[in-house]
Amino acid sequence: MAVTAEGKSGNLRLKYEGADDDTWTFAVSRLDPDADAASLLLLAEAVSDLQGETPVDLTNRCEFILISD
Repeated sequence: MAVTAEGKSGNLRLKYEGADDDTWTFAVSRLDPDADAASLLLLAEAVSDLQGETPVDLTNRCEFILISD
């Protein structure tokens, strides 16, 4: 028996700290499994540029479908 994995989706969560100890997050999702990881990073860079700040935390999550032959 062989098991293979196909990409299903991925997202990146960017966390920012505010001036009054408040935090906010943005999630950037890549739902097209054929898109490469670079597209997710480009979207994350765009969010950071729009915010004008550097995120304090990045969390990446990927989902795969396991297929047994």
